[in-house]
Amino acid sequence: MKGSAFLFATDLHDEGLEAVLDNLESRAGLEGVSLACAYHHARDVFPHNPVRKVRYLEGGTVFFRPDPERYQGLRIRPQVSELAQRVDMLAELVEAANQRGMAVRAWTVFLHNTRLGSLHPDCAMQNAFGDPYITQLCPANPEVRAFAAALASDIARYGVDAILAEALCYLGFEHGYHHERCFVPLSGMARFLFGLCFCRHCLEVAGRAGVDGEQVRDAVRQALEGALAGSPPPFLELEVTWENVAGLAGGQLGGYLRARMEAVTALASAVSQAVRQVRPETAVYFMDMSGATKGYAT
Repeated sequence: MKGSAFLFATDLHDEGLEAVLDNLESRAGLEGVSLACAYHHARDVFPHNPVRKVRYLEGGTVFFRPDPERYQGLRIRPQVSELAQRVDMLAELVEAANQRGMAVRAWTVFLHNTRLGSLHPDCAMQNAFGDPYITQLCPANPEVRAFAAALASDIARYGVDAILAEALCYLGFEHGYHHERCFVPLSGMARFLFGLCFCRHCLEVAGRAGVDGEQVRDAVRQALEGALAGSPPPFLELEVTWENVAGLAGGQLGGYLRARMEAVTALASAVSQAVRQVRPETAVYFMDMSGATKGYAT
């Protein structure tokens, strides 16, 4: 694999495409570029950017120009960044990199998307109390799966060498918003349970696997209510390991987590198939599929 640098479209635009590629080749000795094509909210410091040293990225947007035909009939559609409305940096990068023999990889954040979660809270993860987590779309939701597959195929048509798929899984309780607060002490186990999704699609996935998802949800809710009231059950002080987690809710939680893993596997498969249908030579790499909780978030 050719070594590459992770970049934002604003890097290419502000410093100049050819100048960036020259630096990557001659100074860094790299042979590729990994461009953020869909990204979440962030504030970053750019030490040598000639336009802006501190930038707030347009979270939840894409930095290329989507093909509307690929999203026909879908309720979830990509939101286009202000920069991409003016210039298609992905198209320009692919053309310039091809002339140099450099690889282009599309760094793509799929489900960690506050903008889309706010627009479609019914497609977001939902905790045991029914509260939507607008920072993250749910992998088990069919509308989310259709969007993710369409997004991947849309990017593949640019002729990128690979798609680096980030956040294509369940995300944990701690992952995603500005100034997150709890106001009460929560153990690692309590935070893990707060990060579980119990939307109707997750409950359906569990039911097909022979797991009583509502029983799991009720047990989790009861445990968390105790934590919020200042009297957490003793198991909430345990370390988050598979052995300590799987036996909860009468032994049902382990089955619930396995059902979630199947949902993520199906989502990853749908994304891979969508890419192969457009450009079989484009590889798909899945980044950090363990989520935020030692492998049990998937």
